[in-house]
Amino acid sequence: MIGENFDGSWKLLLNGSAMKLLKNESGMPEFKVPSAGDVIIYHDGTSRRAWISLQAILAIFIIVLATPGRRRKREFADEELA
Repeated sequence: MIGENFDGSWKLLLNGSAMKLLKNESGMPEFKVPSAGDVIIYHDGTSRRAWISLQAILAIFIIVLATPGRRRKREFADEELA
């Protein structure tokens, strides 16, 4: 059992083969390991990183659009100012 919230991105490899992810009665992720061997456990956070990147890009985009895009007074022609 892993002391984290259940998320389908948790993976466990036992001697190079993937084990099935289960959800126990308390809502925690759990793996049944039938034998001893080399165990690798990891969380594949690709979708989480993609959402965070998308939010960052959107925030930068909104900030750029919210900044004023006016011309400065020195860029106006004299005829436009009068």
